[in-house]
Amino acid sequence: MEKFTMFIGLNDKDTKKQEIPTDVAVKMVYNALCKQGIECITYDIKNGVYKHDNGDIVFEKNIIVEMFFVENIQVVRALNDIKTLLNQESILLETTEIKQAECM
Repeated sequence: MEKFTMFIGLNDKDTKKQEIPTDVAVKMVYNALCKQGIECITYDIKNGVYKHDNGDIVFEKNIIVEMFFVENIQVVRALNDIKTLLNQESILLETTEIKQAECM
């Protein structure tokens, strides 16, 4: 079984600042996932920081979304929709192979 984790920054790729309120962005992400049949997720809001190509230090909020029991194609299609909706340059997608524990 695979676990998919999306790391979605909330700063607009053109303005380099957050244009969409976090709670609205979460709903937009969830709706894009539902459109692809992904209706059960775990998410968290985290703070991130990175060094931009021009040397600027950038702080931004991130939505971290974890998904199980979904197909890769569903995740990729949702990722592309989210990238457009939130005007993102990129979204990091981590895929992890996990073993399902058996009940005792």
